[in-house]
Amino acid sequence: MAFTILLIVVMIAIVGMTAREIVLILRKREENSLRRLTLRVTMALMLIFLLASVLIGVRVYGLDKPQPVIGLWMAFWGCIMLLSGAIVCLAIADLRMIGGETHTQANRIWRDIAQTIAEHERERDAQQEKTSDEHEPTDRSDTSRNE
Repeated sequence: MAFTILLIVVMIAIVGMTAREIVLILRKREENSLRRLTLRVTMALMLIFLLASVLIGVRVYGLDKPQPVIGLWMAFWGCIMLLSGAIVCLAIADLRMIGGETHTQANRIWRDIAQTIAEHERERDAQQEKTSDEHEPTDRSDTSRNE
């Protein structure tokens, strides 16, 4: 009974997180976000299907133990393994997509920092030139003595 309740609670949590993800991504309205949304919704649907399959297979058909018809048991758990592998592959694809976006954002941040530093250096150099022009000797007789 606890197993059934746990699987149902997990399925409800997945639906809730997917709904939250849909709302957050649709607010941004970016092309990358829509691609990521499609990937995540597909992954959520596959995960719900996986959990529902395990629930039905174990509770209704009793496929938690090998039965005299071992082929059915092997096919069921084989399909569960393949579906789990597909979900893991989609999760890795999602992580790669996020990593690419993070890398792009990091490059943009470093570029902005470099531009800010360059602007500050230009301002400082202009300020130094301005102050050095103000401190130049106005009497040319001092420079003629040195020659």
